[in-house]
Amino acid sequence: MSTIKEYELLSRKINEEVENELIRGYISCIDVQLGGGCNARCVYCDTPLYRETCEVNLRKLEAMLKTGKIKYIFVCGLGEPTAPTNIGYFKDILRMADFYNAKVSAFSNCIHMDNELFDLINKGVYNVIFKLDSFDSTYRQKTYRISASLDTQMQKNIATLSAIAKNNKSSFTQVAASIVASNDNIDYIYNIVKFCIDNNIFPKIGLLENAGNSTETFNSKALSQLQIQQIQTFLKKEYGIDDLQALKMCPAVLGSIFISNKDRVSLVNGLATSCKWFGLEDNNKEKQHFITEYDANEISNDFYYKVVDAILKYRLLQLPYVETVLGQTNKTIIGGCGGDPRQILTNMIRISRCQVKESKIFRSAIDGHLLEMDEIQNINSENEIYIQR
Repeated sequence: MSTIKEYELLSRKINEEVENELIRGYISCIDVQLGGGCNARCVYCDTPLYRETCEVNLRKLEAMLKTGKIKYIFVCGLGEPTAPTNIGYFKDILRMADFYNAKVSAFSNCIHMDNELFDLINKGVYNVIFKLDSFDSTYRQKTYRISASLDTQMQKNIATLSAIAKNNKSSFTQVAASIVASNDNIDYIYNIVKFCIDNNIFPKIGLLENAGNSTETFNSKALSQLQIQQIQTFLKKEYGIDDLQALKMCPAVLGSIFISNKDRVSLVNGLATSCKWFGLEDNNKEKQHFITEYDANEISNDFYYKVVDAILKYRLLQLPYVETVLGQTNKTIIGGCGGDPRQILTNMIRISRCQVKESKIFRSAIDGHLLEMDEIQNINSENEIYIQR
């Protein structure tokens, strides 16, 4: 039986590391959104916001990296990171990550790549999840709505990525394939998975999103539950995978500071998850709870801590609502990009409860400095919540 190398930044190891930091009161990931520019026009894209620009303040991002607490950066949306309007920001983020010993994970169609990007992938700084829905060029051109020349360019770059991944001797891989399963490519899925395994590429299988502009495509091309179960049976038989979610939970859903392309930090209103793509079908999906501590004009020494404490405080206050939603949420075989929603909400409740257990040292959610237990006894403010650190 062939074995699957886990994609490092979605691995059990990184998830556990990020969760442990959360319990201690630290956030170790940044989830940053670039502009909507893209060099493809995929038929199943749920957010075709091509004219949206990136206004992220990289000085603030660097200030958080300087603390040494940020280890991982996830680039997910709005558009393609290597598109002309995004590539400058994206490369600056990669270079900062390299300098501060952090790692970056990004979704990319890999139409446009260059030696610097390949070098950073080889180095393990840039971990890439590239698009791979079919080996058929006609299918790709029709589905991604790209020209034959761009398709050729994409396949050339995928060949280079495959060679990098195959030569990787570590226990994890820095290359994954985003495989969007639908009625149109169900017959290709099994060969794509085999190709990935043979080349040390992690096969990240997802389903069409029933949200945004992809709703019409979802209604006509979405897989049935039987087809989904058949994929799961195949993966279990061939590769020993019992639970797809165990290999693709995204730590950024709970463990990140989400920075939008408009340079705002927010949580999903109510659910208090970091990733705005989580729960796309939730009625509150358009509402956000903004972390105004991020909006400060001056970047103070405790800038990172103020942002983190505001995030964790809001999450603690939302636990009753999260528990209600959890009771109404079913487990999914293949969840969204972040994983199974039920497992994610269960993790949030468990982590938050661990944060508020008694400890010798807590950090004030207001003033950011460490407090001994005898100091805490003297504080009576009902508005303060202490995060264990």
